[in-house]
Amino acid sequence: MAKKRESTGVPTWYVTFADLSTLMLTFFVLLISFSNNDIVKFREMLGSIKGAFGVSTSRLGESQPFLTGEEVFGEKTVKKKKGAPPVSAEEKEKIEKTRDLLESMADENKLGNRMSIFKRNNEILLRVDGGTFFYPGSAQVEPEGIKLLRGLAELMLKKDFTLTIEGHTDTAPISTKKFPSNWELSGIRATTVLRFMLSRNVSPDRLRAIGYADTRPVADNETKEGRAKNRRVEFVLKEIPKLSP
Repeated sequence: MAKKRESTGVPTWYVTFADLSTLMLTFFVLLISFSNNDIVKFREMLGSIKGAFGVSTSRLGESQPFLTGEEVFGEKTVKKKKGAPPVSAEEKEKIEKTRDLLESMADENKLGNRMSIFKRNNEILLRVDGGTFFYPGSAQVEPEGIKLLRGLAELMLKKDFTLTIEGHTDTAPISTKKFPSNWELSGIRATTVLRFMLSRNVSPDRLRAIGYADTRPVADNETKEGRAKNRRVEFVLKEIPKLSP
């Protein structure tokens, strides 16, 4: 009588188990990929929803030009923000004089509508079109930008202000060896301006540079005009508080 041959292959249930494991792995990978939301787009969407319901919000660093309740260059007046620190008459006068100097600087450099000035409490926000400062896709300062920076440096040496330099871009992606993304572009542009201020003997403890990339737009990135407005450099001049004796 012939001996029964023993099977040496893999049991058939192994195949079913392997298929099931592969399917489960694929399922969890898909779940992870679906849950990886774009935080910036989510915030923009949330802001649109809040706007539709009349909810107003503000974030640190965003332009809030009307916090003092005073008119800002032809735009409508709004009430003073609740909880804002009071500004003395002396501080107001100082800010007004500084704003006048900035306006004169804009006229001298024939910047026209490429430069806007806003006032908020003890701060002045100077917003300049990015094309005035830098060549497209680079951190090289144009001649018009150099003239403006020289005037701003002279003002910093005469006035007691701190200066925050903010670089902003539109949503058009950039990917070069020097600038892998808009984060590097906006950051290096801001520090380029900061280094210029240092070369003009402005004290380093009064300077700060920040790159925001495309996260803080002031216009719609879906239009050419909107993208041009979002490509900008902002200077925030804040008065240094006097220490009480």
